[in-house]
Amino acid sequence: MDKWKEATDKDHDRFIESHRRTLLRYLDGTAGRSDKELDALGYIDSVLEQWQETFSHSELTGPRPEERTFWFALYLLEDLVENPGSTIDPYEKLMMKNLIEVRELLRARQSMAEHRYMATRPNGT
Repeated sequence: MDKWKEATDKDHDRFIESHRRTLLRYLDGTAGRSDKELDALGYIDSVLEQWQETFSHSELTGPRPEERTFWFALYLLEDLVENPGSTIDPYEKLMMKNLIEVRELLRARQSMAEHRYMATRPNGT
């Protein structure tokens, strides 16, 4: 692996780790409560925009299973906050149950069960 690709991979790992901690705060309900912080949807949009601006044209090593946990949690949170309603349908209950499970995997830096969940980077890799 050349040094440029290795440095880009390290930058990407730092990006994921930094956002992993922040995402956990949103999943725990401790972020986005003040005027100084983005709401959950604003945060998600900012992560996706930052990733696109920084890494969309980079040659990165394929995502590790633990990184896929991050993306799955982010996308699932997005699905839940995009469609708020006064009643919770059965599918939403399932998504919330999955989010609780994935949140703990994310907290422990673990991978998801491949046969149950799948998530990709914003560019589809």
